[in-house]
Amino acid sequence: VNENSRNLSYVVPVGADGTATMNWTPENAGKATVDATFSGRDGVTGSTTTQQLTITAAATTTKPKPPASDAILGGDVYNTKNDDDKPFICSFGFNGTDGSGHAVNITAGHCDLDPLEAGTLYASRAYERYGNDFNFLGTFDKSTVAGMDYGVIKIDDSVAKRFENNFVRAAPGSDPVPITGTADPVVGAPACKAGVRTGYTCGTITAINMRHTMKSITYKDAIFSNICSNTGDSGGPLITGTKALGITSGGSFAGQCNKPGLRTVSTPIKSILADNPGLKVRTN
Repeated sequence: VNENSRNLSYVVPVGADGTATMNWTPENAGKATVDATFSGRDGVTGSTTTQQLTITAAATTTKPKPPASDAILGGDVYNTKNDDDKPFICSFGFNGTDGSGHAVNITAGHCDLDPLEAGTLYASRAYERYGNDFNFLGTFDKSTVAGMDYGVIKIDDSVAKRFENNFVRAAPGSDPVPITGTADPVVGAPACKAGVRTGYTCGTITAINMRHTMKSITYKDAIFSNICSNTGDSGGPLITGTKALGITSGGSFAGQCNKPGLRTVSTPIKSILADNPGLKVRTN
């Protein structure tokens, strides 16, 4: 904390939802504002945030504004359709913006059933399903399944507001996790993923910069973790604390989440951003 030109250090709790709580009673309580940098959250890599706080005698808590009731968050479901109009499910990844500031969602490229048409008039579409009705949400603007597995869905203007948030869906009954930036994966670091099939599951990073082959396609720079994920979780976000780590590409087969040797494969978010100048993950 920088208080009256003095740099002071405090140990403070930071919750899983990004809430930081400061409790101290300086002589100018209630009369001044300080810049506080919270860092070093136990067991979480890169959990550093800077927040401006007004000093009070009681604890001061900063908490993100909750998303709207109809907001679409990382880990929520979407549908695509094949040429026979058969629907398939995947999970939304990180909400973001493209180089022009347009709302996008960063997900898995293999969720695009026709990746060669991405960015054209014939691009695959993402839908929200209500029974037998499908609500159009956006189109795949870019999809790659060679070298890296990622896709960028350009959100339709009619629903863009629903994607203008930086949240990831957490476990039932828990507040969503606000994304505050990106981080590099570190072996042994804790991580969690969100997805429509298995929900919010956690574990640790087991390997980085890996190559793996799926359906005769070899991917590079992959993150391996021992997190549970199944079919349908593809495209969902991988996080550590409140930092974006990657996009789920593949995982365990259905019914194997209670067995040893779990592996979820993810594409690093920093590699995706580097491959797409101007693409950003939302942090507010």
